[in-house]
Amino acid sequence: MIPFIHLSIDTEAPGGAAYVRYSRGKAVRQDAIDGELTVCVDLDRDGKVVGIELTSLDDHAFGLATEAAAKYGLRAPALAGI
Repeated sequence: MIPFIHLSIDTEAPGGAAYVRYSRGKAVRQDAIDGELTVCVDLDRDGKVVGIELTSLDDHAFGLATEAAAKYGLRAPALAGI
C-alpha cells in the first residue's frame, strides 16, 4: 500500500511555504523544530504526525523538514529544487 502524502506549495508567500501532509487527521498541537518556526510538525491528539509545515523554501528549511520527518520515523519527500 502506498502511504498517504500530500504536498502543497505556496510560491505567493514571501520566501515561499510548503505543507507535507501525512494523514487526514486534525492537528491539535505543534512541535517547533527550530526557534524561528521555520519548520513545525503538526500532531493529532494521539501524538501522531498530521503534517510538516515549512515557512520557507530554502535549503535550511528542507534540511529541517528532513530532520523533523526522521525524528518521527517518517520519510520526507525530496524538496530540493522546488
